[in-house]
Amino acid sequence: ITSLNTMPKQMKRTRSFSKATAMQSPTFSLATKLNVTDDITHNHRPAVIGHRGSLYTALENTSRSFIEAAQAGADGIELDVFLLKCGTLVVFHGTGTDQSPGLLSSYCGIEGSILEYTADEARRLTFNKHSDQFGCGPSLITDDNHDNHYCYVHTLEEVLITLRDHPDVKPDFVIKIE
Repeated sequence: ITSLNTMPKQMKRTRSFSKATAMQSPTFSLATKLNVTDDITHNHRPAVIGHRGSLYTALENTSRSFIEAAQAGADGIELDVFLLKCGTLVVFHGTGTDQSPGLLSSYCGIEGSILEYTADEARRLTFNKHSDQFGCGPSLITDDNHDNHYCYVHTLEEVLITLRDHPDVKPDFVIKIE
């Protein structure tokens, strides 16, 4: 419910104003305030986006996590990307701020930032299984290199190719890159 102080000036001038009129008036709709002109009354379900994949069933930001999100019925995923010193884009989150991103201490138990590494060096980083940053728990953080989706820092290219080629990932699967 709005107050007179937050009403548009044209409504303040109206003598026959009532709360019921304000609540039914299109000038008080969220769509009008946000300047949305499309019909937003459609009955589509909201999109389900796996934040860093399916981060409770696999290590976040890995191919396995993204595939498991697709298999669970997600409409898409959100992933984090860093440009390494070698010019390669990798999928990683880490901790830190906008001024100091991709810190490795919580994720890998070492000092520094992912930005200080090449793709080959980043691929060899070991994740800290007991970090409180991971929703999947230590038993799902593996370094089994017989599984090509195991826990390592993936390049963006290999993630995109894996998702494109995987039979459980629909062609309209959304990939939101941050």
